[in-house]
This record gives sequence, C-alpha cells and structure tokens, in this order.
Amino acid sequence: MALTKVSYSMIDGALVNVADYGASSSASAAANTAAFIAALAAATSASTGEYPDGNPAGTVFIPRGRYQINPDQIIIPNWVNLKGAGRTATMLIAATAGTTLIQMGTAAVPTYRTSISDLTIYGAYLNITGLSIYASLWAMYNIEVGSCNYHGIYLYSSYTGKAYNTNVYYCATSAGYAGIYMTGVSSGSGVNDVNFFGGSMAYCFDSIRIQNCNGVVFDGMSIQSSKRNGLIVDASSFDCTGITFQNGYFEANCDTLPGSIFLGTFTKLTIANNYFAGSGAFQTKAIAGYGFNEVTIINNLFDTLPTQNPAFIGLVDEAAVSAVFVRNLIIGNSSSDDAIPLFTPALKVFADAALYPNNAVTTSRVDHAAQYQIQSNFISVYTVTMTPSTSGTITLDPNANTGGWSKTGRVVHVQGSITVASVSAPVGTNVLISLPAVIADLDEQGERIGGVVIQSGTTVLPFVGNGAITGFYMIINAATVAAAQTYSWSFSYITTSGTP
Repeated sequence: MALTKVSYSMIDGALVNVADYGASSSASAAANTAAFIAALAAATSASTGEYPDGNPAGTVFIPRGRYQINPDQIIIPNWVNLKGAGRTATMLIAATAGTTLIQMGTAAVPTYRTSISDLTIYGAYLNITGLSIYASLWAMYNIEVGSCNYHGIYLYSSYTGKAYNTNVYYCATSAGYAGIYMTGVSSGSGVNDVNFFGGSMAYCFDSIRIQNCNGVVFDGMSIQSSKRNGLIVDASSFDCTGITFQNGYFEANCDTLPGSIFLGTFTKLTIANNYFAGSGAFQTKAIAGYGFNEVTIINNLFDTLPTQNPAFIGLVDEAAVSAVFVRNLIIGNSSSDDAIPLFTPALKVFADAALYPNNAVTTSRVDHAAQYQIQSNFISVYTVTMTPSTSGTITLDPNANTGGWSKTGRVVHVQGSITVASVSAPVGTNVLISLPAVIADLDEQGERIGGVVIQSGTTVLPFVGNGAITGFYMIINAATVAAAQTYSWSFSYITTSGTP
C-alpha cells in the first residue's frame, strides 16, 4: 500500500499551517508577520464560550525554517498553541527593534490556555524582549530564546503556567533586564503558581529576577555565566513568597560584575538539592540576603567558594526571622577563611555544615552577620570571666552572665552572653569562656570550630580556640570595653575524644 504525504493543513481544520498563508524563510518580515496574524486568527475559536461548552481553538504550525517577523504584532490568542517543527528546526527572528517579538496576550487583555512549543526565538542582538507572557493557564515546551538585548522571557501578572525545557542564552545585556523577568503591579497580582522544569540559562546580565511573585518553582535548571547575579528575589518594595529552586546546577556566575548566585530578601524560600560547581571571578557570595525569613537551605553541594569576599552565605543586614541550614556539603575551599556560613541569632537549625580551622582568625571571615545559633536543649551551664590580659579591672553584671553547652557524640554547641557592669582602665582585654575539660580538649590538628562574637548587637568580633588551655579566648580590644557593654556568642566544635 502506497503512503500518501499529508500536510498539516489537511489533517484538521483546527491545525493551521503558516505556510498556507504565505510565510516562508525567503519572505519579507512584513509578509511573514501578516501570514502569522492570519494563521492565528484562523486557528482561534469563533465561540465566545470556553471548551467544552464552545468550540476549541487549534494549533498554528510553523514548518522548518528561519522566519523574519516584525515585533509587537504576533499575539497568541486564547486556546491557541503556536508550534514549530523543533527547537533547532524553526526559528523566529526579529527584523527590527521593538518591545517584544512574541506575546501571549497583552497587559490590557491577558489571555488564557495559550501555549507555545518547539521553536527558537532569536532577537538578533536588537533592543527587544523575546517572549512576553500576559496569560493564565499557559504552557511552554522546548523553547529557546536568544540574543535579545532586553529580557529573554518577561512574565507580567501571569498565573498558573508550566514551562518545560526552557533555554535562554545571551539575553539581558544591561542592568534592569534578566533572562527571565517576573513581575506584577502589586503584591499578590504578580506571577503566581508558575513552574519551570528543566532547561538552561547562560550569558545574561541577571539570569532570573523575581518581583511580586508567589509559588514559583525552578526545578532542574542550569544557571551559568551570568554577568552579575544568578537569581534576584527583589522584595525591597515588592512581596515575594514561596520561591523554590531545586535540583539545579550553577557555574561561573558573576563573571563580569560583583554579585551573588542568590540575592534578595527571602521569605519562604527553599534552596534544595543543588550543585554549585564554581564561582565567577566577581562572585561575592553564593547566597546573600537582606533577610532570611522561613528559609530552608538543604542538601546542597557547594563545590568551590567565592573568590572575592570569603563570606560564603551571609546577610546584608540582620533582619532575619528564621532559617534552616542542614545537610549541606561545602568542599574545595581555597583557604581556611572560605567556608563560613553566616546567619543571625534567629537561625533555627544549623547542622552538618563546614567549620573552619581554629587558627589565623580574621574579621574578614564575617560580613555584618550576627551569631550562629543551633536550636538545642542545653544540658549544662558554665560561668564566664572577663579579665584584662595585663592590668585594670572589669566587673560583670551577675544578673547578665549566662551560658550553656550541649554535646551529641563529639559535636559540642556553646552559647552565652555577658554584660559589663564597670571598667577600670583595662589593657589588653580578653574574654575566657571556661568549659569542662572533658569537652574542651582542643588541638590544632583535630579541632574545627566556628562562630562569631557580637558586641552590643552590632560589631562582629573574631575569637580563637587555644589547645594549651581549657576554653576559648575571644579577643576584644580594650578600648571597646565599657560599662553596659554586652557580648554574645554562639559556636560549635568537634572534640577529639569523649563519647562518639
């Protein structure tokens, strides 16, 4: 039996081929644009009701080829799928600069149940956004957007969308633009319930920028070679909650300008099961926040650390409410100063993180961050003394001199605080935290300690462990000690003996 070639336009009246309306690789941008508009209109349902109550719309198929089109005219209507012959087969090319090349709806008239699949949108390095989405209940499959000087993909007040294998390269060439940019007019009216599954992004100014978004998930995406930041959650004047980035791969971000892989004010943010392979030449931190509020950072592998500022995970301010940092592996440190996860006193759980050696303490290890704090039921208390190393007298407030420690196997957590009652010409002041000898067997080879000291809640001071004595010295300049001055600390270390 002989087979007969059947064209898309012959299969179903709802399956429209743009070639039947004059679109081709050799046609002018004006002719292709007119053909796309006519094909989209032909595929649109004539019914005003929603399927199945009305008549469903159809698919506009774009055969293999390179199609030049004019910007700001191709709008995918309700229920219509714009489908190419494959991401490497069908390419839509911007003929001139403009606002956007392809749209799902408009800001004034959003669409619903639209989709786009199996094609590449190429901006030809013009001032243009590749794809703008003003839609709900939308879908996107096997899409590549490249070489758009503005955003690669722009989402505005978009709801319930799913994107599979989304790839954005060489877009967003300057500040204010991103490979994927999500926003809305106000809190709660931005992008909600949107998921990106798989794909990659590379060589964008900022890869992803989020404003006024809730319930956004990025799963299995690769973010590489961002000019500045990998992901910005912009909540300075916006509201963003419930953002998840999981199963991702990060490499060489912040390769031109100082930045971080994750930056922003984080509320209900989850960073899980990601691989951070390497830092860019200008990466300041892997994760930097203006606040960590109900944040979970879990099961991540940080393979190499920032090359510029040794603080690896840090705060710009101390407005955190709560955070969880568990089962993260930090390896490949270039020096002992590099593996410093930093949070605030509100940190709820901190476990299984890298700790740094107890030598060569420098203030560069911290970045305007407060203390570690592990949620624990302390099983023993201790007393603290504060004495000048050479001369002078320091008297502590007996009602504000508290401390406790707990031990699980060889892991010990210590925290406490003191308040100075009076000072008489101290010189070379240091603070000695006295610990029972059974858990304070420190030595340079076997011990790894971590933590910071906070002076009156603002100034971060270093501390050092000394294996020759039982305890820790926290080094404080005598000139900083004054009546009513309060010091707080919280750190963990591993003993070389005791019950495992």
